[in-house]
Amino acid sequence: MSKSDHCEKEEARADREKFVGQWEKGLRIRHIAHSLCYARYNGLNRIVGLSSTVLAALVSTAVIVSLKSGTDPQKAWAGVFSVLATLFAAANSFLKLGELAEKHARAVAGFGDLRRQLELSEGWEKEVDKGFLEKLITQWSNLEKISPAIPNHIYEKATKMANTPA
Repeated sequence: MSKSDHCEKEEARADREKFVGQWEKGLRIRHIAHSLCYARYNGLNRIVGLSSTVLAALVSTAVIVSLKSGTDPQKAWAGVFSVLATLFAAANSFLKLGELAEKHARAVAGFGDLRRQLELSEGWEKEVDKGFLEKLITQWSNLEKISPAIPNHIYEKATKMANTPA
C-alpha cells in the first residue's frame, strides 16, 4: 500500500468519524428534546385533568348548595365554576395533551434506541459500514415521520444540554 493510499484511507476514516459524530449529536439532541416535551406535556395533562376534575366537583357542590338555600353570590360562583370546568374539559379534549405526551414518550424510546445502536457500533473493532449507516438513516427517517413536532424553544434548550459536557 502506497503512502497516498494510506493517507486517503485515513482521511476517509476521519470523515466517517466526523459524520458519525454529527449523527450522534443529532440523535442526542432529539432524544433530549422529546424527553423534555414528554415531561412538559405529561405535566400539563395532569394539571388540566386535575383542574377539570376539581372544578367539576366544585360545580356539583355549588349547584346543590345554591339549589337548597343559595344566595345570588353562591349561584354566581356555581356558574363561574361550571364555565371553568367546561373550559378545562374542552381544553383537555382539544389539546389531547395525554396523547401528545405518549407520542413523545415513544419518540424518546425510538431515538434512544437509535442512539444506543450508533454508540455501540463505535465500540466495535471494525469500522462502521455503509449498510449499517443506511439501515440507521432509514430507521431515523421513519421515526421522524411518526414523531410529533418539537417546539423551537425546547429544541434550542435540548441543543444546549447536548453541547454541555456530562
